[in-house]
Amino acid sequence: KALHHENLGDALLQKRQVDEAIAQFQKAIEIKPDKTEFHNSAAFHNNLGNALIRKGEVDEAIVHYQKALEIESANAVFHYNLGNALIRKGRLDEAIQHYQRTVEIEPNSAEAQNNLGNALLQKKQVDEAIIHFQKAVEIEPDNALFHTNLNNALLQRRPT
Repeated sequence: KALHHENLGDALLQKRQVDEAIAQFQKAIEIKPDKTEFHNSAAFHNNLGNALIRKGEVDEAIVHYQKALEIESANAVFHYNLGNALIRKGRLDEAIQHYQRTVEIEPNSAEAQNNLGNALLQKKQVDEAIIHFQKAVEIEPDNALFHTNLNNALLQRRPT
């Protein structure tokens, strides 16, 4: 039954019916609040976080991404989503930690490599940022944004 609420929530979110989707994800969590043999409620918390982000409720989304990670700590998507939410709140150091965990788990996530590069660049860690932008470009060589970010970081590199 919880899975039905999750599926309905997903469908509603695709139709941009955010409030209705939130209600469905909350019902799924009420039915299956923790990890079970058949389904991991971490996904419910992650999906609720995604819906809350769309509504601009970043603080509440962070809570649900954290709950998802309490249940399933090695999920790259959950770390990535939490990193994105933390960036929106200006919590750079925490976001960097979650992006780093994302790329440890899923090194071929070009988006995570790019976002980690952006976060490091904001911290003026230019050389480290360049490494991650280069990885993003290697993974997705046709992505113009990744090339732009790499070029901008290279321009910020201090001469030795």
